Amino acid sequence: MVSEILMKKLLTLLLIALSWPALADTTLRSPITFSTGLTVGNDLKVKLANPSSTTLGGIESFAAQSNKWINSISTSGIPGATQPACADLSDAASGCSTAALSTPIALSLGGTHANLSATGGASQVLKQSSSGADITVGTLACADLSDDGAGCTAGAASTSTAGIAKLHNVPLSIGWPAALNPNNTIIAVVNQASTISAIIGAVETATGSAATVSVSKAPSGTACSAGTVLHSGSFNANGTAATNQTLTVTTSTVAAGDRLCLQTTGTTSWTGGTGIGTISVFLAPTP
Repeated sequence: MVSEILMKKLLTLLLIALSWPALADTTLRSPITFSTGLTVGNDLKVKLANPSSTTLGGIESFAAQSNKWINSISTSGIPGATQPACADLSDAASGCSTAALSTPIALSLGGTHANLSATGGASQVLKQSSSGADITVGTLACADLSDDGAGCTAGAASTSTAGIAKLHNVPLSIGWPAALNPNNTIIAVVNQASTISAIIGAVETATGSAATVSVSKAPSGTACSAGTVLHSGSFNANGTAATNQTLTVTTSTVAAGDRLCLQTTGTTSWTGGTGIGTISVFLAPTP
C-alpha cells in the first residue's frame, strides 16, 4: 500500500512532467528512486519495491483458487496459497478431521462408541447393558424384557412329554354320561403334526364296577380298535369320584390326519352303571 507521502511525491513529479514540455516529450534518462522505495521508471511508470518483513512493497496478482486461502507472501511479492486444515481453525472440534471419522463417536456426542459395521441381522437389536456403557448388538433374552413370564424361556417351550409351551397347549376333551359306553368314540381329528404333553381324566360318578378307558391314535383308514395306545396304564372309570387321574404319556407324536379315540373295558359296567366322567388330551403343533 502506497503511503500518503509517496502519493504526494508522485503527483508532484507528474505535475512537473506535464508542465515541462521538453520533459513531457522525452523519457527520463534514468529511473528515479525515492528513499521510501518507490521508483519511477524511464516510461514514467510507478514501480513498487519488493516487500520484506519490515518494509512495504508490491505483490503480484493472484487468481482465486477453490477451497484455498493466501497463507504467505514471499520477499519477491509472490502470494502462496494452501487449503486450510482443522489445525488452522480456532474452534475445530475433535470430530473435524477425516482421521477422527475412523474412531467411534463418543456416547456424549450422540455416538455408540463402538464399531458396528460387522454386526446386525435377523432379531438383532442395539443394547446398552448399563448406564454409560458402550452400545452393543445382540438378540434379546427373556431377562431383557420388563414383563417376561414363565413361558418366555426356551426351556418352557420343550416339546417333550414333560411339557409344551402353555401358551400353545390346546385341550381336546370328551365326556360320557351314565349308562353309555364310550368305546371307539372319536375325541378329534388332528389337522397338523402335534405333540401331546398330557392326558388327564376325572370321574364325576363311578361306574359301580370295574371299567377302564384308554386313549389311542389311529391314522385315516385304520380302525380305532387297531390304533396305538398313547400312554401306559389306563384310566379307572370306577375310581374315586371328583378326583383327577393323570396318565403317563408314552407316545407323544401325532401326525396330521390322525384320530384320537377312546377304548374301554367292562362293557356291562358302562351300560348298566351310573358312570359319568371326562378325559382331556393336551397337545400343541410340533415346531
